[in-house]
Amino acid sequence: MASIQTAIMALVGLSLGTVYAFAAPPCPELDGANPQVHIDYLLRDRSTLNPACIGYAIFQVSTAAGKATEDRRRVIVKVLVRYLDYRPFPLLAK
Repeated sequence: MASIQTAIMALVGLSLGTVYAFAAPPCPELDGANPQVHIDYLLRDRSTLNPACIGYAIFQVSTAAGKATEDRRRVIVKVLVRYLDYRPFPLLAK
């Protein structure tokens, strides 16, 4: 189970990491927030969220997962699974 969780978090991190690694934070609302704030943000109604903040929060949560406890990783995976259909770049999603 842990290897599946690690794989999911790695894929999400890699897919979004290249976007945010060299850019200024795209979401000032979440910049500098702790991982729990990012998780709480992602648990809100998606239709009310800023797309740039969604991607930023996903990246931050997946990055924090490497240092998290097993119980915390379970929570993170449940949150990230909700966003498997999220496409940060609609033109590339086709």
